[in-house]
Amino acid sequence: MIIIPERKFNAKLLMFGEYTVLGGGTALAIPLDSFSARWTEDHAHTESPVEFFEFCKSLEFLNKESLDFCIEKRMTLDSNIPRGYGLGSSGAVTAACYAIAGSAEDKDIKSLLKKLAEMESYFHGKSSGLDPLCIYLDKAVLSNAYELSVMSRPVLPADLFILDSGKKRDSRKMIEVFYKKKADKRFELALEELNKLNENAISALTGGQSSDFKNHFKEISHLQWVNFREMIPENLKQTWKRGLDEESFYLKLSGAGGGGFFLGLGDIDDAPGCQYLS
Repeated sequence: MIIIPERKFNAKLLMFGEYTVLGGGTALAIPLDSFSARWTEDHAHTESPVEFFEFCKSLEFLNKESLDFCIEKRMTLDSNIPRGYGLGSSGAVTAACYAIAGSAEDKDIKSLLKKLAEMESYFHGKSSGLDPLCIYLDKAVLSNAYELSVMSRPVLPADLFILDSGKKRDSRKMIEVFYKKKADKRFELALEELNKLNENAISALTGGQSSDFKNHFKEISHLQWVNFREMIPENLKQTWKRGLDEESFYLKLSGAGGGGFFLGLGDIDDAPGCQYLS
């Protein structure tokens, strides 16, 4: 019997680890229930991901009968996760598909990560699997070059927010910029410093050290302002700089940058596109 899960698949937010994770640095992704997706047979407003289902039929670890059922019923996701905003829209499709056609008995996190990465490669060409893993488990995921661990969602500061840049991001373009910048030794040193700050911020967040967390967040904001200027949309640069100058709020990348949502901490006076997470 084929069971379509009734649960919702929450979006994901990359708290820390943008770009440094590409070199094995520490990253923390958490579920974001402000946006979510759910399976439906009502495809009047959204097309069924039939081509993705067909792609998944080539993967040995997925149940072909379940995928054929999804194709026949033209199952689709009723989702309000915006595409191109870094909140895991493709990760949600991947996680939701695995929930139908994958094995619920696979409890090995690294094995699950590999499978989800292989599935999500359909959308991006290459995937770490971190987004769909976080969404599928609906738990925070901490990763680095040495370990992968799942944990309960950390308690978020009341003044933590996401800020809508008002434009979609082009991840491929931003990653190309990143690799060009890596040729500069000073940028490499900045990456090393960013990874240390990420680790400190994650430790402070999970340890409930609010004052330390704010200081690390501020340092990350300043470092990215100096070294990742190309990843900051023009319409956000003045706001980003104002926060640093006034020390009233701080912004940082949440993913590739260039567009989509950015993560912030502090009092931004309820700016348009701002949504507090607590």
